[in-house]
Amino acid sequence: MQNKFSKAAALLAIATLGFSVSSYAETKAPQVSYNGFYIGAQGGYSNVHPDTSDPNNASASSVEGQGVGGTAYAGYEFNKFLALEGGYGIYTRARYNRVGGISGATGRLQEQTGDLVVKGILPIVKGFGVYGKGGVGYVDARGEMSQIGENRNFSIENEHAFTGVFAGGVEYAITPNLNIEASWTHYLKTSNTNAIDLGAVGLDYHFG
Repeated sequence: MQNKFSKAAALLAIATLGFSVSSYAETKAPQVSYNGFYIGAQGGYSNVHPDTSDPNNASASSVEGQGVGGTAYAGYEFNKFLALEGGYGIYTRARYNRVGGISGATGRLQEQTGDLVVKGILPIVKGFGVYGKGGVGYVDARGEMSQIGENRNFSIENEHAFTGVFAGGVEYAITPNLNIEASWTHYLKTSNTNAIDLGAVGLDYHFG
């Protein structure tokens, strides 16, 4: 009899503790604003995947294309599962060394992007969720080339193209209107432009 009473008391204590934790989480977790307009910005590590034949089809002995990048965006959240978003990104400049086998000949290529994506959101617990994005992007690549010693400057052919863009990330509501995010974004390679990757963290603010 005493053993049964002890088991019942233990079960009651566990149930009470579970209810208390659940109530605490419901009370303390911010009530996220899901509807309406939002803006945000992220910064982090970018890779523009240059190859040695990019500058006017003249080969380079080595290339560099990894560094700081960032994005700014604005969107409209229809509900807690779906949003439409437009963004702008700028990435580290690609550098081409010893172009055409000429000592001191270097090229630089700056890529910027714009995109329009659909964002699908999966809330996990109150205040925390994961998301995926997919849509169309536009890549604009502009460059310059110089040869040290002769002070020779000439243009690298500018390139631009529409391409697909995909992203995935996690978000957590610091307040009902302010989220912290971490994401990875990928622009597909085209015949004119290279692939772009951006891993970043940032904040977005919801006006709802």
